[in-house]
Amino acid sequence: MDEPKGGMMRKISFLVILFCLPVFALMCADVIAVMSSRDADDLIPVDIVFNAQMDIHELESAVQGLSRSEKRVTVARLLEEFSREHQYEVLGYLHEMEQQGKVQHVRTFWINNAIYCEATIDVIQALDVHEDIYYVDYDLKHMELEKPQHQAAVPDRTREIAWGVLKVRADQVWPLGYTGDGIVVGVIDTGVNYNHVDLASHMWEDPNYPNHGWNFEYNTDDPMDILGHGTHCAGSVASDGTAGSQCGVAPEAQIMALRVRTQADTLAENQIWAAMEFVVSPPLSPANGGDLISMSLGYWYTWN
Repeated sequence: MDEPKGGMMRKISFLVILFCLPVFALMCADVIAVMSSRDADDLIPVDIVFNAQMDIHELESAVQGLSRSEKRVTVARLLEEFSREHQYEVLGYLHEMEQQGKVQHVRTFWINNAIYCEATIDVIQALDVHEDIYYVDYDLKHMELEKPQHQAAVPDRTREIAWGVLKVRADQVWPLGYTGDGIVVGVIDTGVNYNHVDLASHMWEDPNYPNHGWNFEYNTDDPMDILGHGTHCAGSVASDGTAGSQCGVAPEAQIMALRVRTQADTLAENQIWAAMEFVVSPPLSPANGGDLISMSLGYWYTWN
């Protein structure tokens, strides 16, 4: 069937508007494609990243001589102050549009001076010409899913240390005291099975987070893994061999579980940013953050 004339004219008008707009920010190809197929009042999830980023040398200077915990708290505070200052004008506009029903679910990020929201096409166009904004991007990123080419080998339960651990010679530094003891690793993935026998005894602990992390997919305190990938990755970091095969390079490290959306071939980038912030400074326990972030995620930016 031929497209109705009204729909065709709407798309032509939309493209003409885009072509005529002065360009300050970078609008990625994904969000342009999505906008061209949506109605004017549809709300589109977008990431808004600002030009201004705090100077790394200023941050390094501010944390000289502090403990690891104090460094994390200080960095989070300074980045929050920096982002609040640089996001003020755009946030005011978004909240105004929120009152008109053109924006919803506004969330700010200090880890990269960014804002997530769901907005109508005219709001996104207005953001695109704002001189303080680096780029506007569609939040849902396409993932390339790899299909296994061969059937996995049956695990050899008689092997005490997994070949991968031996390959990187992790076992050779354990006698020197480098076992991960006292280190918290935030695993950002599909969640973690915190009841797994190889991990249960050294999950990150905090009274405000009884299940050892956070679920950013559903905004709950239960990051239980239902797909398996995140648990596998956590095991590569810190499995202690209780199940019969030592496959963690740092078997005494603690695992902080951060579950993000990884379904329908896409992931939500704003949830990854939120998880990163959590590792540095958990909202309810700012001084009890993690030391490292581990991610096994891959996705395409169409604007490269």
